[in-house]
Amino acid sequence: MDHLGNEEQNTRLAVLSLSEYELYQCGQELVEWNFEKFYVRSQSSPCLMHKNSDGRIYFKNRKYYVYTIIALKKFGYEALRQVPVHKQLHSLTISHICGMNLCCEPQHLCIELRKVNQEREHCRHTLRNVFEVYGVQGVQQLVQLRFCDHHPQCI
Repeated sequence: MDHLGNEEQNTRLAVLSLSEYELYQCGQELVEWNFEKFYVRSQSSPCLMHKNSDGRIYFKNRKYYVYTIIALKKFGYEALRQVPVHKQLHSLTISHICGMNLCCEPQHLCIELRKVNQEREHCRHTLRNVFEVYGVQGVQQLVQLRFCDHHPQCI
């Protein structure tokens, strides 16, 4: 038996491309690694995006989604261990309340059931349509009207 409890936990992938073993071994280094200089903030969006178009970084010869590292920093190792790669409807997932899959803004990330994440699609569709027609001001007005029943609210 190893430090995580059993061998299966070391081989099962968690948090997209991070295995539990890597989270345990590299997690602290990844959290402390200064990759903030690679972020881009658009004037037309409150999201914080990584300069790499695929949203990944290379660390110790592996690719990692930057938002998973931000989630590790925000929620901690134990919380992310509960997020499986292969999700069922009632599995936990890292959700982007902004609807931007690669967003790295910590306030835009939450851990919730995949079912809730999928229910957010209606809000995301509404927000996209309002943004296309009315821009950022339209989205801000819609959010102020509390059109969304999710917690945290979709933005």
